[in-house]
Amino acid sequence: LHSKGIIHRDLKPQNILLSYTSRRKSSVTDFGFARYLHSNMMAATLCGSPMYMAPEVIMSQHYDAKADLWSIGTVIYQCLVGKPPF
Repeated sequence: LHSKGIIHRDLKPQNILLSYTSRRKSSVTDFGFARYLHSNMMAATLCGSPMYMAPEVIMSQHYDAKADLWSIGTVIYQCLVGKPPF
């Protein structure tokens, strides 16, 4: 997604589907908040699920695709520990 300039802006466990068939794969769903950003552009809209939002999003600062990486990090933490980080 990011290589195509798309930021999801609402990555959370409910929006990540895992398949454990013979070919394991994952899929991202719910692109309601997704946005296309031209190169060097930043987003500023407050949207997504607060528990998984990057600090810059919560503080209404400009952000880019790195905010999605924060969200994935909180999801991975929750998978490993069994509870959200915050």
